[in-house]
Amino acid sequence: MDTATLFENQPFVFLDGAMGTMLQQKGLKAGERTELAALEHPDWLEDIHRAYAEAGSHIIYANTFGANREKLAGTGHAPEEVIAASVECAKRACAGTGALVALDVGPLPRLLQPAGDLTFEEGYALFAEMMEAGERAGADLVVLETMADLQELRCALLAAKEHTGLPVLCTMTFEACGRTFMGTGAASFAMTAEALGASALGVNCSLGPRQLPELIAELRRHTSLPLIAKPNAGLPRKDGGYDITPEEFADSQRALAAAGVRFLGGCCGTAPRYVSLLRDALSGLEGPKAAPAVAAALCSESAVFPLPIENRENLHIADDADEEDILDDAMELVDGDTLLCLTGDSPEALAKGVAALRGGVDCPLAVQGTPEAVEHALRLYCGVCGVVGAENDAALAAAVKKYGAVSVGSGT
Repeated sequence: MDTATLFENQPFVFLDGAMGTMLQQKGLKAGERTELAALEHPDWLEDIHRAYAEAGSHIIYANTFGANREKLAGTGHAPEEVIAASVECAKRACAGTGALVALDVGPLPRLLQPAGDLTFEEGYALFAEMMEAGERAGADLVVLETMADLQELRCALLAAKEHTGLPVLCTMTFEACGRTFMGTGAASFAMTAEALGASALGVNCSLGPRQLPELIAELRRHTSLPLIAKPNAGLPRKDGGYDITPEEFADSQRALAAAGVRFLGGCCGTAPRYVSLLRDALSGLEGPKAAPAVAAALCSESAVFPLPIENRENLHIADDADEEDILDDAMELVDGDTLLCLTGDSPEALAKGVAALRGGVDCPLAVQGTPEAVEHALRLYCGVCGVVGAENDAALAAAVKKYGAVSVGSGT
């Protein structure tokens, strides 16, 4: 089975469950690196993957979650080696089952700027190395999971789209308030991931299935893509277990399926039995209907701005402008529902304006300039940005398409 057949023909697509706790049950000791299981304990890893495949998982996540160069530093092993061994192990386990193997990509060990010291392009290079290794190893698709920073998800998604030809599933991890701990809103995540070419999106980790229906409903309002739910088995207990049994887990996920979730599986605390009972619980049910297209809108990483927007203000960014001055000027211009249009003397100036306003003003943003300057700014903009003039410029239109921006014309 290939990804196109799976995505088109199955009413529900079943994912696998937890890996870390399963390796611990096999005998993984404290201090041993989970990322190296394919090299140090391939028999354990293959047994776990096969158990999930035999339980009914259509997609098996290779044990590559942290197989990036920075996380592997000091181990003596490079991402290429670890990813090749991990994908091969999963492929062996899936032989004869029809299950597909995903390159599993989690967050980097350092935060991106401005919260951390890692630049966007440094993060992109780390993700790109993983993507290329995964496709060479034979992964059928890419999964980005447990992301909390929308900019990091954008970084990884762009790396996947630009360095592989594989479908990409995206999941972020949310708090009970409906935002990630880095402040990303569900609506902004949904809009941004769809705009950048994700094949499906949703939630994994942090919350149990009982807490997800409201979050799933918010995602559905802002994307037409298939939805994913890979929750924990509830909350951890003091004895190391989790508070939702396999039976309760499967039953509670029926509500998620009814809310429109098509890709279902488990995260922390789950095991093959959780998957097999989940599959039984949904047997015979019709899959979710295709969702209608969502109306055009712009978004920051925390807010959505439906179009059209009547008011517009322009802010020119000089090459020698100071970021604090840029922010001060922007705050004077923005009044309620106002589209702030940035222009710049150079690509660097326009990108500086985008960086300066991130998190400082929560208003709809558009950029205007040469194709080079606009593309430079769109690459760094965290959300869905507007572009002025793209309707009359093929190069600008190409940048709009590549980065999931929206053409706002000469006036919205």
